[in-house]
Parts: sequence; structure tokens; C-alpha cells
Amino acid sequence: MTFPIPQKIIQVTFNDDNEKELSLKLENGDAEIIDFNNERCSLNLNETEYDMLKNLIDDQQKNLCICGSEYFLNGRDFCFFLYDISSLVWYLGKLSSKFNKLKKIKPSDDELLHNRIHAEIAFHLQNIGKNPCFERTNSKEKVPDLHFEDKDIEIKTIKSSISNDEESFKKFSRSFRTQHDKALDKIDEGGIIIMGFWSTVMNNNLRAYFNGLCSSQIQLKENTTIIVLDGRKTLQDYFIHIPTKYAQECIREFAEGGYKKISPHAYGDSIRREGFPCGKSFDPFTGQYTIRIG
Repeated sequence: MTFPIPQKIIQVTFNDDNEKELSLKLENGDAEIIDFNNERCSLNLNETEYDMLKNLIDDQQKNLCICGSEYFLNGRDFCFFLYDISSLVWYLGKLSSKFNKLKKIKPSDDELLHNRIHAEIAFHLQNIGKNPCFERTNSKEKVPDLHFEDKDIEIKTIKSSISNDEESFKKFSRSFRTQHDKALDKIDEGGIIIMGFWSTVMNNNLRAYFNGLCSSQIQLKENTTIIVLDGRKTLQDYFIHIPTKYAQECIREFAEGGYKKISPHAYGDSIRREGFPCGKSFDPFTGQYTIRIG
């Protein structure tokens, strides 16, 4: 397998003039860009959300540069970094101010992906008339990520390997078990565990392996572990619902040989979200970057 050449992000920029572009400038001179004005862009931010995006970038420039570089080094391409920032702001713009704490991004861990999924789940709860909160209502020492009615929700994300070899899958299974156990320690009986993964390779393998169980609709039922996988469209993910008591066993079976049964033609090398015009292209004659739709 060809591993990506490490690239360091030297600047995250939002041009809020007429262009409305979010871009990453890399140390090799390239740039990755999301063009919000592109007619194919379905991530429609309002002016308040554009201001939120600009402020987030201005306030956390250094952290975001480190975080974005971490994305790339851990198997989550720059386009996903741009998507996670943009969609996080879209969700936060629809949620109450108590969720503003999700705008704080730590520099070198999986906080951004975690917070994007966190906001996505809260938005879903709000849409179905629930009132997600952060208050401690369970018997555990630590407060879970979300709580609604009588149910806890704990969200975990894993920096899984970008390799397709046997050891990488076993390592992924061990990481899943560790994070799943940590989640169980933070929720009461009936609680819900949400699991998300950085690696595009792992996302694609899981989507192919659990193909018949993938749904575009999330169902927050008690004692369920929900695997969140990147979707094909903007603001739409895939969800795999597994009874929590079987979740670790299902992932172990996948990692210890199940993945070998997946046809290599079952998925592509990467997922490009429809309605998210993101890419890079450089014209040496004009010195200008233009958007390449993946």
C-alpha cells in the first residue's frame, strides 16, 4: 500500500468576502479548498454560521493546523478535516448556545471528529422533539456526552490504522474494545454508545462488511452501540445499529478474518460527499487554485 506523504498545514484561512472559501495552505505550496459559493455546494451556511466559522478559525488557528495535520497522518484526508469543521458549524448554528463548548478543538487528538458527531447526534435529538442535555443524571462518576429522557449517550472516536494488513485490523479491534469498555464505564443500563473512526480505509471496510445493516437513519434505542460511518452525501452519514452486548464480538469477527471476505470492488479508495465541492488544483500559468470535484 502507498502511504501518504506527510504534509504539514501552515495556515487555515476563511475568505469571507464574496468568495466564501475555506482553505488549508500546506508546506509544499499546495492548498485544499472548500468553495461554499459553488453551485453544487449543499452545505448552506447562513451569515451567523459564516461568522461562527471565521471566529472559530481565527481563535484556534494554531490548534487547527496541528489537528488537520493529525487527520492526514492518521488516515483521514484533508477534505474530511474541512468537512468536519464546516458541518460542525452548520449543526451548532441550529443548536442552543449550551452546545457552544463544542467549538473548542484540542490540537492533537480526535476532538474535532468527536465534536462533529456530538453535534450531529444532538441535532437529530432536537429534530425529533427531544431535549439533549449534559447534566449528570446517572450513577456513574463521570458525566456522559449527552443525556435525554432516561438514556445516556457516550461518544468515542478511534484513530484507526490506514493500512489494510492483518495486524492493523487486530489493532483496530483492540482499540475498539478499549474505547467501548471506557464508554460502558460512563453510562447506566439502557445507555447508548456511539463509535466513529478516523480512517477512510476502516470506514470503507466496515461499510462493505456490514452492507446489509447500514442505514441512513439513526435510531437511538437503549442498550445499542451505533457505528457512525462517513456518508455519500453532505450532512448524511451511515449508521450500523448493534446490541451493545454483541458489539465487541461483531468487531472482533470482522477484524479476525471477516474483512477478508469483502470484495476489493465493494468500495472505492475514498468517499467524496455529494454536495461538498472540495479539492485542489493549481494552474502554474495563472498561479491560481481551482476546485476539483471528487
